[in-house]
Amino acid sequence: GNGKIASWGAMAGFLIMMSLDVGLG
Repeated sequence: GNGKIASWGAMAGFLIMMSLDVGLG
């Protein structure tokens, strides 16, 4: 159900934040 979507969203958000941190760092 929504749990899988939430976990994928969290994973995607984490990867985005990591890539931004590397790009801006």
